[in-house]
Amino acid sequence: MSHALDLHLHSLYSDGKLMPAALVATIKRQHPEVEHLALSDHDTFLGCPEFVAACRAHAIEGFVSAEIGGSHPRFPHIEFHFLVNFGRLWSEEVGRRTAVFLPYWNEMKRVDLENVFLFLEASAAQGRPLSFREVSRKAAEAFAAMPEPEDLAIVQPTGFGHLRMLLRELGLETGPHTAPDSYEKRTWEASGLRPRPSPFITAAYGSFREARPVVTLAHPMLYAWTMEGALPLLQEWKQEINLAALEAHYGGNLSLEWKRAADDLGLLCSVGSDSHRAGYSGNHPHTKAPLALPVVGDEIALDGLLELFRAVE
Repeated sequence: MSHALDLHLHSLYSDGKLMPAALVATIKRQHPEVEHLALSDHDTFLGCPEFVAACRAHAIEGFVSAEIGGSHPRFPHIEFHFLVNFGRLWSEEVGRRTAVFLPYWNEMKRVDLENVFLFLEASAAQGRPLSFREVSRKAAEAFAAMPEPEDLAIVQPTGFGHLRMLLRELGLETGPHTAPDSYEKRTWEASGLRPRPSPFITAAYGSFREARPVVTLAHPMLYAWTMEGALPLLQEWKQEINLAALEAHYGGNLSLEWKRAADDLGLLCSVGSDSHRAGYSGNHPHTKAPLALPVVGDEIALDGLLELFRAVE
């Protein structure tokens, strides 16, 4: 049985381009065949009530979820991302369960802001002083440039993403910040400083146990790790946070390697575009392939994952 779905989407509540209701309407207009959607904004569930209500209005099965990041003691400079799912309904009980992640997210924001100041110090030491005022200006400009002025725009706290916007504006960063010769990498290396790693996801294990979501590891093929290094962590996450699935179908492509890993570990496979855009126009930032709503057939058995999502309520 085939499914037309996307279980990894972003809205203006994190770093997407549309408010949740407009996002659902856009996808439905572009792809009337869509059956299932999940909003997975970074470190917030704020858009989920609007999102699931919009899905119901368009006869789509919508799911409450968020994307949670964190490093691990074995890989302190990799930020792993987990999609946590709480079913189809937003209720007082779901709100209580999702709120247990707030202390962890607040710590993540503190570390992110600390890295902004560390980088400003590093850049000044290399003869290129930058001010926090300029970084905050980019945050304000991003708010003012929201593409849906009739909607309530969401002001994001100043963070490292706004610093990267400033570097691009000044012509200091002309390519991806992950490139070996990027200004960001060169500045960190020349200063002898290192960014503070994301909080260890191990610090949130208790929150996962208390909240009891269905957990998917997002885009496992993007992390700088080997399968040999990944397997012990996947086993740990199965035990500690109830890891249920790997996002083996990502950005329009199915990774056979990660599908085999899921099968070997007794995990399910999930499907997501990781779209941050208004719909599916343009190229995917990671695959560089045209992005379209995923339609999955017999290559992935999705019925089991969807049943888990429904049962988590």
